[in-house]
Amino acid sequence: MSPWALAAAVSPSSSSPGPRPRPRARPRRLDRRSASVTAAPTPAAAAAATSSSAAAGASAEGDGAVTAAAAAAVAAHRWADAVALYASVASPPPAALHDAVLAAFTAPTPAPRAGLALLTRLEAAVSPAPPRRSAYVAAVTALAAAGRVAPAAAVLGRMSPPPDERLVAVVADAAVRCGGGGGGGSDADGGDAYATALAIVRSADGRGVPVGLWCYTALLKGAGRSGAGGAAEVWRLVREAAGRGVVLDAVGRNVLVDALVRAGDVDGAASVLRGGVGGAASGGRALNSVVRGLGEQGRADEAFALVADAAAGGGKRRGDAAAAGVVDDVTRNSLAATEGAGVAAAAGGGLPPGFGRWTSVDEAVVAYTSLAAGLAGAGAYAAAVAVLTSEMPVAGIPPTSRSYTSVISACLPRSAAPPPSAGSSAPTVAAAAAAPATAAADPSPSRGVSTALKLYGLMTAPGSPTPPTPITVAAVVTGLARAGALSAATAVLAAPPPA
Repeated sequence: MSPWALAAAVSPSSSSPGPRPRPRARPRRLDRRSASVTAAPTPAAAAAATSSSAAAGASAEGDGAVTAAAAAAVAAHRWADAVALYASVASPPPAALHDAVLAAFTAPTPAPRAGLALLTRLEAAVSPAPPRRSAYVAAVTALAAAGRVAPAAAVLGRMSPPPDERLVAVVADAAVRCGGGGGGGSDADGGDAYATALAIVRSADGRGVPVGLWCYTALLKGAGRSGAGGAAEVWRLVREAAGRGVVLDAVGRNVLVDALVRAGDVDGAASVLRGGVGGAASGGRALNSVVRGLGEQGRADEAFALVADAAAGGGKRRGDAAAAGVVDDVTRNSLAATEGAGVAAAAGGGLPPGFGRWTSVDEAVVAYTSLAAGLAGAGAYAAAVAVLTSEMPVAGIPPTSRSYTSVISACLPRSAAPPPSAGSSAPTVAAAAAAPATAAADPSPSRGVSTALKLYGLMTAPGSPTPPTPITVAAVVTGLARAGALSAATAVLAAPPPA
């Protein structure tokens, strides 16, 4: 039998039902490169892993406790604790930090320093993405309200995307209002304030912020208050705004009028008042500003005519709606205080007809006092006395001690007469007090001195509702001494105070 036949006889056929032999398992090949991974950990390694996992859990649990403590500090307004706690956490939750920033800047007593520190921590926690915009808005608004212009401008520069125009205008207006300083105080240098506001707006413009009505209104206010560049700078801003398509609204026109008056361009302010810029008449504040400006230039007749025109034609407006009262208390007081108004009132018999009555007794007292003092300053002494003693009581507006004092001061000279000889000095209050009772007789009193003494006598009369105050006595004595009436001044000082 051949070997092939013998093999076939011994091996079962594929169709035979006999059991098949089980294949031998191939021995597992150990990969030396993975031996360290696949090998069973040693007891020391297992202990180390367990310790590391426990430490990680304890750290996470500790951060959570610190974050909770920081949130509690924020709720209690313990800002220093909140800042320190959030700084000690490796990865503080951004949402909690955001709420802390808002709380610091919007608290009843804001904490701007803590708010800035928390905002910086929030920026680091969410980097490279920016924080939510509301955190920046709260920071800028609170800092500007507190007059901290430099930090507010710095936060503006950190905003991404850039801020909107209104937020820029808030900071620029704060610079104008607070003098452009970095703290909460004001800076007397208005030029620096305007330069700061202008730099803030220019920086925003360079970042693509659309500069419009809000920013130009703030800049016009700054230019007027600073005096930097005068009326030329104010008009330059107007032309620049017009070139950008900015149309001033009623508020903007009022600000423009005030800026021009402050810069000395009263005629330009009057043209704006009548609709020369912006296409519509300006508001009531603009009228009062022009009246004040005309008064400061001694143009009382023009001030009276302007207000009469506004009263007749309803030209005075508040905002974009017609004013309920064409002329208000502020207008009357501005007119009564106009330099030279006493002359105009003396010639015209008082305020023009149609000016109405004051809505506030206090404001009316101020106005009538200004009118009487103006009359006295213009030499219309009898008319000034009539205003105090007759016109005001009849109108139901009782004069005050301050009213009498103002008119007495207007009757007396504001400066000493020239000395009679070289080397001598003008009489002083001390000299009047030290003058002997037998001093030479005073010169014949002028009408102003006589009127002042008459009014002072009314104040010192028994039962007077307007007794003199220390300010009144000082004004009378000083004025009499300047007029050379030393005996009269001495008598005033020697008289006992009214009961």
